[in-house]
Amino acid sequence: MTYHKYSPDEAKERAEAKCSELRATMQAGIRTLFSIHERLPAQNQEFAALSEASRALVLVKDAELDQAVHQFFPRLRTAKPKRIRSSAGYHHDVQAGKEVAFSRKGNLHDH
Repeated sequence: MTYHKYSPDEAKERAEAKCSELRATMQAGIRTLFSIHERLPAQNQEFAALSEASRALVLVKDAELDQAVHQFFPRLRTAKPKRIRSSAGYHHDVQAGKEVAFSRKGNLHDH
């Protein structure tokens, strides 16, 4: 492992760049998740139409959900939304969310 010596200004600049990169990656993931969230009602209706068994719901209390999220993502924190810096990136992330398949066979629209 190689270690580098950086001046305080260089170290601060590198840390800020890394934080910006991580923030952008997280924002891309959030946009993709929002896109998936928007598609869920229509997808649920489609599944229900294909199978009566798909109408069953699993109910989870908020406290149980919070506990599961904390268990799987212990370092996850709530943050204020930031403004979108790249409309091209935004549209790419939304499109990625639209292309996520909800079944093992792939997107139902492909069949």
